[in-house]
Amino acid sequence: MCSSDLRKLGARGHIEERAFERVEMHLPVWIVPGLMAKESEGEWDEGEQFEGTVVDLSEGGAALHADLALEAGDSLAFWSADPDVWLPPTTAQVLHVEALAKGGVFHLQLLESPSEELHAAIDALRPEEAL
Repeated sequence: MCSSDLRKLGARGHIEERAFERVEMHLPVWIVPGLMAKESEGEWDEGEQFEGTVVDLSEGGAALHADLALEAGDSLAFWSADPDVWLPPTTAQVLHVEALAKGGVFHLQLLESPSEELHAAIDALRPEEAL
């Protein structure tokens, strides 16, 4: 799908325009808040890892549920904790937070997305009725 195509999706009573279709899923992931790539060395500056779940994913963004205290503007990296689904470390920025009693749902913009692996993960986790 080209980026000029827009999808209108209902989300909690309002319409959002998105460049890419988001696929609902339940993918366990590892998260490192504030993680920044060391570009010159091609390495990750690792911090403490936390567990979370990707609840929807697209080529440009994701929604992630985790018991973390993050705010809009924070950066993080996440990758698959599911041995059957390969999603390498992906950097993202928090755009919006839905606070929950425990943690929150963090709406993310992907900063660096491994597109081939991202497509494969989305296809592997797409509900069968959507195929």
